Amino acid sequence: MKSLFEYLEGSARTLTVYEYAGTETELEQLTELLDSYGVRMQTVTTDGSGPENVAVLHQNGEILDACSVDALLSHAEFEGLMQTEQQARPTLLSKLSPTVSVKPTQTVTEMVRISREYERRALREGGGTLHAGFQQLSQIAISDRTMEMYTALASEGVDVNVCGYPNTALGDVPFTVIEDTNGELEAYWYLLYDGNGNPDRKAALVSKERPTDGSEPESTDKEPVVQSERQYDCYFTTDRETVDTLFDLASSAHGELLGLTD
Repeated sequence: MKSLFEYLEGSARTLTVYEYAGTETELEQLTELLDSYGVRMQTVTTDGSGPENVAVLHQNGEILDACSVDALLSHAEFEGLMQTEQQARPTLLSKLSPTVSVKPTQTVTEMVRISREYERRALREGGGTLHAGFQQLSQIAISDRTMEMYTALASEGVDVNVCGYPNTALGDVPFTVIEDTNGELEAYWYLLYDGNGNPDRKAALVSKERPTDGSEPESTDKEPVVQSERQYDCYFTTDRETVDTLFDLASSAHGELLGLTD
């Protein structure tokens, strides 16, 4: 999953605010505005020789646009008031419709919500192929709701493939269980759905756990991952071409493990 994660990382857009000089409330407003576009925001303090409150939008090292923070805040306030008249819109905002959304240090609650949304896409479609990785199989075993969802997906005709380190047995289930005995993908929580031939149904989420001690998570039968206590860097997308690329990358990197080889 490393290649998929890095591909999405390079496709995502980030807004960097240099020498922020506003209030915490205004910073929260700006964060909420960018969050609605799926864009990560970060603040940077330099030696003070440059201008204050400058917002720079960039992607994979390339600068896409820049404007003042005040212009973005003005638009955020305008949207918040739900006014109907036209207002001058910073050109930077026209470039805030990324094909890939980035959510650094994503909460588990929000990631579950996104995963459920994509699972329901597959359920409504009633076909296609869905690959999901839960780090460890115990994460499925302890969640009745997850087990019910994946049983329903398989019953509706979706080719469901669930992967995780085999620290528990799932028993007799109607979907394919892939035992990641070497912990090859244990650092990643992911979901890939091919849309069953419907490009509007394609979806993908790839996230990587942020280890608290700076090391990669280790596989162990005795200490299951407690996902609610972890933090993740998360990328997700419904862009058809991006999802196709992710399937190709998964086939190249993990085809034998995931059964994606021809």
